Amino acid sequence: MSKSALFKALILSPIFLVGLMLPPIYNAKANFIPPYDHAPKIFITENGQIYPPSTLIERVENTYIFTGKIKGGISIEKNNIRINGAGNYLEGDDTGTGIYLKNVTDIVVENIKIQNFGYGIYITQSQKIEIKKNTLNNCIIRMSQSSECKISENKINNGQIYVQVSNKNFIYNNKANKITVIGSSKIEITNNQIIKPIKQDQELNINTGLQDEAGGLSFVRSEDIFVSENMIENQITGISIIQCKNLTLNNNKIRENQFFGIRFRGSDLEYCIHNIDTSNTIDEKPIYFLVNTHDFTVPQDAGWIAAINCSNIKVEYWVSPPNFEGILFVNTINSRITYSNFTKCHDAIRFDNVTNCVITKNYLADNAYAAFYFENTIDCLVKENEVKNNCCFFNIWHDSTNNIFYHNIFIGNWSGSGGDRWSENYFDNGSEGNYWIDYIGSDINGDGIGDTPHIIDENNQDNYPLIAPIAIEKPQGQLYPTSTPSFDLTQFRFSYSIRIIIGSVITLVILGILVYFKRRRT
Repeated sequence: MSKSALFKALILSPIFLVGLMLPPIYNAKANFIPPYDHAPKIFITENGQIYPPSTLIERVENTYIFTGKIKGGISIEKNNIRINGAGNYLEGDDTGTGIYLKNVTDIVVENIKIQNFGYGIYITQSQKIEIKKNTLNNCIIRMSQSSECKISENKINNGQIYVQVSNKNFIYNNKANKITVIGSSKIEITNNQIIKPIKQDQELNINTGLQDEAGGLSFVRSEDIFVSENMIENQITGISIIQCKNLTLNNNKIRENQFFGIRFRGSDLEYCIHNIDTSNTIDEKPIYFLVNTHDFTVPQDAGWIAAINCSNIKVEYWVSPPNFEGILFVNTINSRITYSNFTKCHDAIRFDNVTNCVITKNYLADNAYAAFYFENTIDCLVKENEVKNNCCFFNIWHDSTNNIFYHNIFIGNWSGSGGDRWSENYFDNGSEGNYWIDYIGSDINGDGIGDTPHIIDENNQDNYPLIAPIAIEKPQGQLYPTSTPSFDLTQFRFSYSIRIIIGSVITLVILGILVYFKRRRT
C-alpha cells in the first residue's frame, strides 16, 4: 500500500470510529428563514370593499358575514370591523394564511371554521384584535408585534397559539395542542386546555425536550406573564420556562405527559425569581418552587422541587416524578438531599452557583443525561449514592471546584466530565474513592482498593478506586428498586466491541477502495 493511501486511511479511521461511538445528535437547522408568503386571495380593503366582489361574504354596516364556504385566505385591511363566519368554512391548500391582519386595529374575528393553511390566523403589528369562538384544523394562530389583543374560546385541532414579541395580551378558554410565548411581556394565559390527543412515539434520550419550545406551555425570554387554571396533558414536557423574568403560575394542572412535567432554564438569578406556588401540580403532586426560603424540609409528596436563593433546605425520602431536572438548586447553600430516588429525568440533580451542600444515599438511574450536573458549584459532598444507567454520571463545569465524590457506585454510565483543568474536584477522600464498574486495575494486596488510579478524563482521576461496591444504607419502601437494574456489563462491553468491529470493517473497506483507485491510476 502506498504511503498516501495509508495516510488517508489513518486520517479517516478515527473519524468513523468516533462517529460510531458518539450518541445520536439531531441535524442542525439553518437560522435563515425566508419571508413567509401569506398569499391572500380575498381582500377586505381599507375603504371596506370586498375583493373579488363575488366572494361569499355579506356586509352589514361594519360586520362582514360569511354566506357559504370560502376557499383561499383573506387579508383584512380595514379597521373597526367584525368578521363573522356564521359557522362556515374557510379552507386552504396547506399553504398561506387563512385570516391575515397587519397594521389594523379594533377587529373581531369569530365563528369561522378555518382549516388547511400554514397559519390559520396571523396577527402582526396590530392592536385590539379579538379572535374568538373559531375552530382551526391543521393550522395555528400566530401573533407578532401586537398588543391589547384577546384570543378566547377557540378550538385548535393539531395546532397551537404562538405569541412573539407582543405585550398586554390575553389568552383564555381555548383548546389547543400548545401555547408558546417568546420575547413578550404582560401576557395573561388562563383556563386553557392544552392537550395533545395522542402521545408521540418517542423514547427518552439525550435530546428529549431540549428545544426551547418543547413544552405544552412554553415561555422563552419573556417577562411579567400570568398563568392560571390551565390543564396541560400528553406533552413531551408540560411547562417549559427558558430565561424568563417574573412569571406567576397558580392552579395549573400538569398531568400524564410523556416525559417531563416541567423544564426550567435560567442560570442567572434574575431569570429564576418567579411566583410559582404549590397550587400548581404535576400528576396531582404540588410543585415546590422555593424562593428566599430558609430552614425548610420539603414534603415527600412534591411533584417538583426547585430552591432559589435558599439555605438549609432538606430533601429526604422523596421519589422524583420525571422532570427535566429532577431537582434544581440555584444560589443555594448548606442544604441536603438524602434517601431519594431520581429516575427518567433529563438531569437528576442540577446545581447552579451552589455551595456547601450534601448529596448522599440517593438512587439516580436511567436519566437521559447527567446524574449530577454542577455549574459554578463549590464545596459540595457527594457520597454513598447509586448512580446507574445514565448517559453520564456527572457533568461538572464553569468554575465548579472543591467538590468531593467518594463511596459512590457508578455502573453503566456512558461518560462523565469531572471539570476542566482549572477546576479542582476530588474523587476520593484521601484513602478511599468510588466503585467504577469499568475499572480494570488490580488489587494485589487484597485491601479492596485498586493499585492504580481510575482515569475519569484527562484532568481527573480517582486515586483509590474501590474493587467492590460498598453497602449503602437504604430506607424501607419503594424509594429504591428491589431488583437489580437491567444494566449488564457484558452487554455494555459486547456493544462497545461490536462498534469497534464495525468501525474496523469500514476502515478495511476504505483501505481497499483507496488501493483499488491507486492501482487504476498507475
